[in-house]
Amino acid sequence: MKKKEKMVACIIMVVMLIIGAAGYSMVEKKPDIPIRLLYKTNAGKVLFDHNMHSTEYDIGCIDCHHYYEEGEGMPLSCIECHYKDGDNYSRAEAFHSQCLDCHKEQETGPVKCGECHVM
Repeated sequence: MKKKEKMVACIIMVVMLIIGAAGYSMVEKKPDIPIRLLYKTNAGKVLFDHNMHSTEYDIGCIDCHHYYEEGEGMPLSCIECHYKDGDNYSRAEAFHSQCLDCHKEQETGPVKCGECHVM
C-alpha cells in the first residue's frame, strides 16, 4: 500500500470511530415512568400502555399501585406483591379484577380475553 492510501485509510477509520462514539452517546436512557409494558402469560402476551392510562385517562398512581405514597420514589411493580402462587392475589387475579372492574365501570376498554391477550 502506498503512503497516501494508508493515510486515507487511517482518516476513514478515525472518522468512523468518532461517528460510532457520537452515536453511542446519543442513545436514549430508559424513562423513569414506563411507556408500555409487555406481560407474558399462558393465554398470550398482553401489551399495556402505561403512558396512555396515566396521562390520557388521568388515572393516578395509587389507583393501581395500592401502597404508593406520592413523593416516596417509584411505586412497586405488581410482581413485587402479586406472586404467581402467593397468599396475596396472584398477578393474573390482580390484573383481571383491577383492569376488568375499571373497564366495566368506565364502560370502555377490553373486557374479553382475546381483547387483551392478543400477541
